[in-house]
Amino acid sequence: MTNLPPRMQDTLYHDTFLPKEVIEVRDEVRVFSQREIEPVACEIAQQEESKENFPREIFNKMAEDKVFGIPFEEKWGGRGLKYPSLSTCVALEELAYASNSIASVVDVHCILAGHALNYGSDRVKETYLKPLVAGEKIGCFATTEPEASSDLSVRALRTKAERKGNGWVVNGQKRFITNACVADFVVALVAAEGKLSELVIELDSPGVRVGEPDKKMGMNQQLPDRISP
Repeated sequence: MTNLPPRMQDTLYHDTFLPKEVIEVRDEVRVFSQREIEPVACEIAQQEESKENFPREIFNKMAEDKVFGIPFEEKWGGRGLKYPSLSTCVALEELAYASNSIASVVDVHCILAGHALNYGSDRVKETYLKPLVAGEKIGCFATTEPEASSDLSVRALRTKAERKGNGWVVNGQKRFITNACVADFVVALVAAEGKLSELVIELDSPGVRVGEPDKKMGMNQQLPDRISP
């Protein structure tokens, strides 16, 4: 197992004010990370982003261990925790300690796409949120465009949605969308009827094209063989 630097969280805070439920989630996700992620963290971090390199085995194990259910209600397959936001924060902290790459996958899948779906109708939650929590579908979240990233106003956004009958026709382009090359659907920020809106778009829909991931620096890391005291 990789010898990682000591946790500042353990040194400084000791979880003094955290509820017992949250501490239990931290301990659980820490054990999972040590067992499943740390042994392969360097390998994951140094791979180019691609469909083939997506850590699907770890993704499936997180689904089995109900890591994706931490933020959500039992009705939609979640855990129904009393402190879901705080529990999600400590879970991501533990995942990121082992692998920023894995934490990013979960962040987009659960917090960005999942949290947006949580504001949808029951039909949307049944169709997309429930399988997202179960790990049966992978979600991604798209705001950034070639000409709109920090300015996500209706004025700047170029992705437009126009109502057609009972549905919508969307025209536009999104860039730098984590999970896109493996996702089943995207929650996309669009300009619709003069307002910012989020639409769920299945990525195998007619007219949708997902490009190859950009070559970028990413989160490559080389962990030391040993840590000096």
